[in-house]
Amino acid sequence: MKKFFAVVFFIVVAAMVGYGIKYVITPVDTVDAVVINEEKSISAKGVIIREERVYYAESVGTVYNNVTEGARVSKDSLISTVYGGDVDGDVLKELHNLDKKIEKESEKGESYASDYISIENEIASRTAGVINAANENDIAAIVQYKDDINSLRRGEDITRIDRLSELNAQKDSLERSIGANKTEIYTDIAGVFTTYLDGLETVLRPDAVQSYTADYIKGLQLKKREDKSSVSVNAGDAVCKVVNNHVWYVLIPVEAEKLAKIEKNTSVQVRFKNMANEKVKGVISYISESDENGMSVVMVKCPFYFENAFSYREADVDVIFEDYTGYKVPIHAIYTDENGKYSVVGEIGKTHYKCACEILYTDTENSFVIIESTEDAENKLSRMERIVIGER
Repeated sequence: MKKFFAVVFFIVVAAMVGYGIKYVITPVDTVDAVVINEEKSISAKGVIIREERVYYAESVGTVYNNVTEGARVSKDSLISTVYGGDVDGDVLKELHNLDKKIEKESEKGESYASDYISIENEIASRTAGVINAANENDIAAIVQYKDDINSLRRGEDITRIDRLSELNAQKDSLERSIGANKTEIYTDIAGVFTTYLDGLETVLRPDAVQSYTADYIKGLQLKKREDKSSVSVNAGDAVCKVVNNHVWYVLIPVEAEKLAKIEKNTSVQVRFKNMANEKVKGVISYISESDENGMSVVMVKCPFYFENAFSYREADVDVIFEDYTGYKVPIHAIYTDENGKYSVVGEIGKTHYKCACEILYTDTENSFVIIESTEDAENKLSRMERIVIGER
């Protein structure tokens, strides 16, 4: 009889284990089942370098910027004007307001062209006007009506055109009131407009990376940022610049020993700690030889649009080589079955569950792994309160 109960007890226990459930008999150590992020990264302070074109005043006068800070501009765009002599600040503000109104009116034309009914009504109205003008033998009116009809058929808003003409006339009048010559600055590249000039625009170039040393990068000095929205300049003074914000680079000095297993063309993420921890993707495009101080220069190419890249030079970054999100447990907490599949023991209350898992990352030096549930796991780690890591 005792043998019978022993066999039954064994079968029950075996069944419970088969279903992934057993009760605690001995005290165990556990860790909270909390998702963490584990990174393999290096931290450094360096600089952002990019294609950037500085534009200079051709004459003495007052600078007026025709576009706003951070605006995207196309090639051959008017970006700044230098008016001869000193120009009152109120006049420059009025110019700015007119430019904003002109820009707004220009944008209206894009939506008006799609309003078919309005266009047809305007054409019908002017067609009737042609007839009336012909009856009155008003040749000038006939010509104007026909010009309007042709413009409307091209999708142009006559009212908008009249308003644009009026605004441009006001701007021309205001510029004439300044009573001085002006020189205009046009772009020869497309990019982002900025007045932030730090003095390193002609010093740092991506194609000159092999000439930069770790000490050189550390010793770079930036000029203090100035408001150049309306300033007096001499001929040859730097006024503004346009930067390529789609392809740019981060240049950092790094201890060579930290790069032992890192190669060129390695994909990485770059987190900018001085830009609210924003992250962008990149690829290592250059690694220099170690210098006498054991330092190397690393350049990360970032071929992605990043709004803040145009207005920053200094870069306090984490270069992330590997990034894993999951549950962190000691290596010895992992069980391997005869089929080579992994599992851990999860815990809810005092009940234990077998949780099938996959290993995302292994750190043999510090003896831990990052794991996550397999897709077909019956007992998901996300449901567990704790993970058993061994007996006490």
